[in-house]
Amino acid sequence: MKKLLFTILTMLPFLCIGQTQEAIKFDNQAGELYNKLASFEGCGTEIPSEYSLKCKNIYDASFSNYSKAIELSPNYDQAYYWRALLQHNFGRDYYGSISDLTRAIELNPEDFQSYNNIAGTYLSLGEIIEAEINRISFFLS
Repeated sequence: MKKLLFTILTMLPFLCIGQTQEAIKFDNQAGELYNKLASFEGCGTEIPSEYSLKCKNIYDASFSNYSKAIELSPNYDQAYYWRALLQHNFGRDYYGSISDLTRAIELNPEDFQSYNNIAGTYLSLGEIIEAEINRISFFLS
């Protein structure tokens, strides 16, 4: 029993490293898809374009990859950050974006970009006071 427990405890860090590396792989794939979305004219706008279906498919794949990265490594703040930007810029899911940015800030309170983007998301919703509160929160933390 002691040998089994020792084996499990010595292998645990390696299993976690493997999960983190797998999460980074999914995050990188999602990032490539995000960049592809950004390169298509009309993606992320309210105006339907010839790329609408293609944009949706790329968005869905990118969102899925970020979600898989988060599932594999729940404390990986960059996956939350980029999924939030994806939701804001291309999915128009502002509340989903705020939720992910809030989690990114919880995981990495030193990241100014998360504070800045959550403020921008509140501005997109017309919530100016909430935007300013979030923008200055970085300097007060």
